[in-house]
Order: sequence, then C-alpha cells, then structure tokens
Amino acid sequence: MQLTPRSTAALGHYLTPTPAGFALHMSASPDNLRAARGLTETALLGAGVAPELVDSAQLVLSELYGNAVHVCGDYVPLVAEVESTASGVWVRLHDPD
Repeated sequence: MQLTPRSTAALGHYLTPTPAGFALHMSASPDNLRAARGLTETALLGAGVAPELVDSAQLVLSELYGNAVHVCGDYVPLVAEVESTASGVWVRLHDPD
C-alpha cells in the first residue's frame, strides 16, 4: 500500500508522506494511536525494515504518545514523524510543550 494523504486522511489526523516515511498530524485519541501504529508498520515494512525493528518503532511511538497524553491531556495536537534512512529508523513525536 502506498501512503497518500487522500487515502489516509480522517477525522482527527492528516498524513503527509515523505521520501523516507511520513509525518502524521493528529489529535491524541485511541483511534489515532492505532492509525499511527498501522502507518508505521506499512511505511517501514514497505521500506524493507525487519519486522522486529518495526515492532520496536511501534513501541517507541506508543510510549512517546502516552507520555504526551500524560503531560498535555487527551486530544492534544501531536505530530508523529517516522522515517527509515541508511543510518536507521527514526521515530519522533512533537507535542505543544
């Protein structure tokens, strides 16, 4: 599956594909966390990343997400960035604080 904004935009989140992965703008919610984890799996497996590393990236994303919700509250606006490069897999999550 190719990641495109049109195919993955939904209430509460908007996807921007990048050459090495994606950026996902969203409000924190259980549905959007599931979407972010699914997009992480799709993007990284599509880039040839080993399944074990994909699992680790999903776990890191979930932990960062949980921390942001704990500090900022439910439905906080977040930006998740996931990319696969020659130097490794990068997972970043930005919150207002």
